[in-house]
Amino acid sequence: PVKKTKARHQWKKELQDRPFYIDYQGSQATVYWQKRNEMRIEKGAKLAEEIPYNKDGSLGFSARLGEKIRQDHQAAIKDHCTIEE
Repeated sequence: PVKKTKARHQWKKELQDRPFYIDYQGSQATVYWQKRNEMRIEKGAKLAEEIPYNKDGSLGFSARLGEKIRQDHQAAIKDHCTIEE
């Protein structure tokens, strides 16, 4: 019999009030993990101006995800900075 284990990244209610600080490749933000599959980015977050490409020149997963988030929330972003939560 194979013993099943729980994922270590399981969401817990205590996490929703704890801020996570992101500072990576020109992006800075404070993020709250609201629900199991929902995060909230605080107003005033700075987004990277340059899109990082893979070594072969193609867009990577994180770049494609970032572009989709920017397109979905165009009204909340001005001059590479969030103006709404």
